[in-house]
Amino acid sequence: MKRKIIIIFTAFCLMALLSSVLIITSIDQSVAELHKLITLHQVELFREHLIRKIRRVQGDLKLKGTRYARSADTMVEDSMVMAEKLDECFRCHHSKTAMDQLIDLRENLHIYQGHLSRVITVRANAARLAAEEESAFRVGEDLTEKVNAIISSTEVKLQQMTALALVQIRKTKLFLYVIAALVPFLSAGLGYLIVKGVTNPLQAILQATRRLKEGDLSYRIRALKDEFGEVAASFNDMTTTLMQSREKIEQSEMRYRTLFELAGDAIFILSTEEDSLLRIVDANRAAADMHGYTPEELRSMKITDFGQPETPDQVAALVDRMMKGEWVKTETVHRRKDGTTFPAEVSAGSIVFGERTFILKIYRDITERKKAEKDRRKAEQFKVGGELAAGLSHELKNSLGGIKIAVEVLLEEASLSPEDRKVLEDVTKEVRRIEMITKGLLDFTRPSIPQLSLVNLNVILERTLREISEGMNGGKNAAGAVMVVRDLDDHLPKVMADPDQVRQVFEILLANAVEAMGKGGLVTARTVYRPETNTVDVYIADTGPGVSNDAKKMIFDPFFTTKPKGDGMGLSIAKRLVEQHGGKIQVQDNEGAGAVFRLTFPAGQAEKIHET
Repeated sequence: MKRKIIIIFTAFCLMALLSSVLIITSIDQSVAELHKLITLHQVELFREHLIRKIRRVQGDLKLKGTRYARSADTMVEDSMVMAEKLDECFRCHHSKTAMDQLIDLRENLHIYQGHLSRVITVRANAARLAAEEESAFRVGEDLTEKVNAIISSTEVKLQQMTALALVQIRKTKLFLYVIAALVPFLSAGLGYLIVKGVTNPLQAILQATRRLKEGDLSYRIRALKDEFGEVAASFNDMTTTLMQSREKIEQSEMRYRTLFELAGDAIFILSTEEDSLLRIVDANRAAADMHGYTPEELRSMKITDFGQPETPDQVAALVDRMMKGEWVKTETVHRRKDGTTFPAEVSAGSIVFGERTFILKIYRDITERKKAEKDRRKAEQFKVGGELAAGLSHELKNSLGGIKIAVEVLLEEASLSPEDRKVLEDVTKEVRRIEMITKGLLDFTRPSIPQLSLVNLNVILERTLREISEGMNGGKNAAGAVMVVRDLDDHLPKVMADPDQVRQVFEILLANAVEAMGKGGLVTARTVYRPETNTVDVYIADTGPGVSNDAKKMIFDPFFTTKPKGDGMGLSIAKRLVEQHGGKIQVQDNEGAGAVFRLTFPAGQAEKIHET
């Protein structure tokens, strides 16, 4: 394009130079013609002036001797003027014929001047004077005719030359008009070519930049040449590179977005702007599920809306530390949408996206870990308690054994009064109670390892029910009648369990059910197989007073009891034994009145384990 512009500009300059040369040449020719005409007209004026002088002198010769005659000096002066005028004609360039005529005129003028001189100087001889006057007059007339002849011949030629000069001037004028009219059009045409050659490629490049601005990286510039072609090629290479870079960024963003969304921990991106500090800019699905909100709801909240226990000053200090580049790790408590709370481990720091700085916070629900830590501490406490219980049990057993023997010896005395005998019998009962508490404590803190085998829970439950019924003297206790109802699943699969430990659990639950119904009631034992979970459920229900909501929270804790003389170890031991078998125990309200204990055991695999 640069070469084209140079060529067009050079052509324009040459055209302008040629036009200028033509204009100047035409003007010079016209001026020369006009100058020539002016000179010719000046010559004609000289000749007419010459003829007027000759006629004046001729008139003076005719008037000589009259009262109208002028002085001789005037005639001399006029003859000198005639000579000067004729000499001026010789200064111009003439043809050979014209020069010959002028020379002849000058010779005749000299002759005429000679006769005039003699006319003026001759005084004595009148005849000679008259002859000289006659000769001078004839020469003057002849000179006049010759001058008139020259004037007549040149007048026609002067008219022709004037006409030709005027025609030439009109042509020059027309030519100048044409040049003046064509130059703007030619300039406009050349300008149009230049503008078209520049604006069309620029328009194509501008269109490409607009498409690029709109995000269309697939657009390409085509059919451009010269320097614009190089620009178009560079632009196309740039868009190709941008498209490849965008694809890489999109793939990378997709990978990180997938990691962000599928992360098991809650991830929050928080604003650090002063007017929206700690506002949630983005959050992943785990964050929404963990807090019970939708991602859209989270983006309209602040992280402090979850009821963090930190004070505003503590929050500001943490933000300041993170903005300085420190990565903060701490633990906090968050509130869900339903109002429940959970402990969370927090890892937070500042990150930079583009020119903006954000805070990245990662939350991990540590409820299970806290529970595990609590269970571990409890297990450690149980271990210590077991060691203490073992030592204490050993010491108490020896002491209680001695007391028991002494009391039994005293009871054999026949001389004891009834009051003393009753006191000793009460002591014996309390000693036995202490022995039972000590044994329960040992069983809870140091349970025996279960001897697992495939067993039928219906068989164990039926045997335990029969023993409980026999202990109640045919279905009645001291306070009133207790009825037992069986609802056992005949298609119950066997489970992996220690039959002795399972029987101990059933004994504890059935005994508690009977004791809870002091005035009598109904005990229901039911078994159900649930194929969807491959588990066996055992339900033991009573129609007693039931369990309060507060008691349900602590009913399986050691030493917790609602009985006046209970030791609070039975249900704790039952829970411990069930969990050792991979099951779980729950307490629920019975329909109508009373409580229901639900035991869940995983079903066993008969082909792998020997049946009992």
